[in-house]
Amino acid sequence: NWYYDTIHNEVKKIIPGYRLLVIGRGDIGNFSNAIKSDESITFTGPVENVAEHITRAKICISPLVSGAGLRGKINQYAMLGKPTVSTTIGLCGTPYIHGVSVYRADDPGDFIRGIARLLTDKSYYDSMSGECRKVVEEHFSWPRLMGKLEALYLS
Repeated sequence: NWYYDTIHNEVKKIIPGYRLLVIGRGDIGNFSNAIKSDESITFTGPVENVAEHITRAKICISPLVSGAGLRGKINQYAMLGKPTVSTTIGLCGTPYIHGVSVYRADDPGDFIRGIARLLTDKSYYDSMSGECRKVVEEHFSWPRLMGKLEALYLS
């Protein structure tokens, strides 16, 4: 709701043709009427292979304003080289760096600017795409995690 109510329409004003793809399950009851009447939003519901949908996206967003737990979505996006605009809560406990490997924004205006910049500044987009992928490979790839596990068992 926070994203839709404060950011979505502003981004549409700045970026002609902007489209939002919402992937996965979840309760959209609070704003399902808005989604149905807004042709710029597509809600897929659950999908068999989320990576297929993410690869078609230019950027990803994580507009979390509450919650706890592992932030796996950011890692999925990064592994596919998709720069992300996220709130601080969405990044909690992750090693991504604002402005380098992720765009962190808690204020609606900052969130809008982050989306707009990543969608219009190719150099910035390309840099962040490479950097976010480096972070996920360094911290969360199987070879990296297996090395840590082997070291633990050998110690």
